[in-house]
Amino acid sequence: MVRTYYEGMEDQLSALGLVLNCLALWNTVYSDRALEQLRAQDYPVREEDAARLSVHP
Repeated sequence: MVRTYYEGMEDQLSALGLVLNCLALWNTVYSDRALEQLRAQDYPVREEDAARLSVHP
């Protein structure tokens, strides 16, 4: 019975990890698109500010 409980917990942690990864990806894509839109409208985007939003150099 205890082993079944731990297996259920492992499944929940795996699902939560997947959800977290999906959210991180969505935030990255959304931020990149927002920056592209701002730049397309000639809004002054400082590169040091944009660099804080991205893990890319």
